[in-house]
Amino acid sequence: MLRYVLFLLSEYYYMIMEPRFHEVRDKVSSHQVEAVLRKFSPGSADVGGACLAETLIITDEPQAAREMLAAGGYVVILYHEKKQASGISLRQVRGGGCVYAGIPVL
Repeated sequence: MLRYVLFLLSEYYYMIMEPRFHEVRDKVSSHQVEAVLRKFSPGSADVGGACLAETLIITDEPQAAREMLAAGGYVVILYHEKKQASGISLRQVRGGGCVYAGIPVL
């Protein structure tokens, strides 16, 4: 059962999400799900004490996606213009349980 949603984001996307993240938290809390927003840095790809089997990881960082998939996590990859423009291909991430979500950046 889903208990946690971890947004493990680049500095760029974190700065976009952070001011309104309370809206995400409010939406999922009514379903007894906890939402957590964290900036990704190398070596920080963990679920912070939450049960991996009960956590959905949403990330725009290829390294975080690879690490979480390798650990058996459920991962949704945010693919936005900044990542596309930088030449980073999130499609290089391989593994089961991976979903690509093209999210327009406002």
